[in-house]
Amino acid sequence: MDVSRQGPSIKLALTSPPIYAAASPHGLPPSPSLLSSFYSSTVKFPHAPAVSTRIPDGPYIAMTYVKLMEQVLKLYLSLTTSFLSPPGLPSSSSFSSSSSSPMNVCVLLPNSPTFTVISLATSSLHSALVPLYTTSTQEHREYIVQQTLPVLMYVDYRLLHLLPKKPCEETTLVVTGGPIPASFSQSNFQ
Repeated sequence: MDVSRQGPSIKLALTSPPIYAAASPHGLPPSPSLLSSFYSSTVKFPHAPAVSTRIPDGPYIAMTYVKLMEQVLKLYLSLTTSFLSPPGLPSSSSFSSSSSSPMNVCVLLPNSPTFTVISLATSSLHSALVPLYTTSTQEHREYIVQQTLPVLMYVDYRLLHLLPKKPCEETTLVVTGGPIPASFSQSNFQ
């Protein structure tokens, strides 16, 4: 399976690990990681169910390891093109930092394959995934966002009403899962 993007010819294939999994931004010795396990499982069991989700009032729908890897690679390429840079490589984006500290990505999502895809793609870039919990207070979610200064914030369209009222200016909002409700306006996120 190859995943390509337009522009300079970049191809990632399952013949070698496409994700930076062994290095650590803190200089710690490499250790087995979730990403290495994910890659190994994709090679060994390409058509086995990797994650599943339940359609409301319906059956569970499974995503195979190959499909999950495809989604992770697409997001990985999108993030490296637009927001984050792979470890050890200079950034061409104004959003990325040249420091060795990881970039933060906030998520306000239900348990879903989308969460898994975002988690694996951001981890592959040594970015920190910062969950915002629906059970937290509005003040607590705002505090977390102000302290972590996320580059990106993924929010499920059904949870837009839980967004922090005071986000960071540098944060890009990505709405997932469906259409943006008519009641939501950009002024809600300022």
